[in-house]
Amino acid sequence: MLEGRLIVDGLLERARAQQQRIMRDTAVVYRWEPVDTFDPDEPGRTGEWVEQTSVPCRHAPNAQRPVDREVAGRTETVQPDAVTLPAGTDVQHDDRIEVAPAGDARRTVRVRVRAVHPSSWQTAVRAIGEREDD
Repeated sequence: MLEGRLIVDGLLERARAQQQRIMRDTAVVYRWEPVDTFDPDEPGRTGEWVEQTSVPCRHAPNAQRPVDREVAGRTETVQPDAVTLPAGTDVQHDDRIEVAPAGDARRTVRVRVRAVHPSSWQTAVRAIGEREDD
């Protein structure tokens, strides 16, 4: 525990750099930008996914157990995924993260929770989401 102790100069930066060295995948974070329009043929809000940032990341199925949810009257099992991003990355509830892993097909993970403790000691941002297969 670090309470009552000073952190050696540069320790946090070295920890963040070490964390980024193991981020071999690339993530593009998109945010839904709604546009209010009146179209009698398509009532409601429209919008588009707007790219916010592109950063290194690490993508892996989360250590949490799969979750059952009801979709269209039937039960479906969803395996939550985890995407670890560099400290300070702006990712929010309902953002979409497109992960391009090294040597694999492009995957899209829609972030539904930003599981990060707000702390000045933060070395990474961990987003938990559901994989969207297109």
